[in-house]
Amino acid sequence: MMIVGVPIHFKSGGSGAVYVYQSLQVIQDTTRQSQKLIYISAGIAIILTTFFFAFFLSTRIGAPLRNEVGSAASGTRQF
Repeated sequence: MMIVGVPIHFKSGGSGAVYVYQSLQVIQDTTRQSQKLIYISAGIAIILTTFFFAFFLSTRIGAPLRNEVGSAASGTRQF
């Protein structure tokens, strides 16, 4: 159980306090949900980054091969 108290001072000169009670179970549940969301977001970010780099590398590696195949194909057309 977590308790937070705040003093209150009235204009009439009186004073008092307000206490708020909160179960720690609710806070722990919220923390778990936040952690789940962070882990899922990180996983999605890693997957997207992997796909981006795979596409980038495949185009870089494939470009010379496509050029070679294109030049070989144009060479066979001349005969």
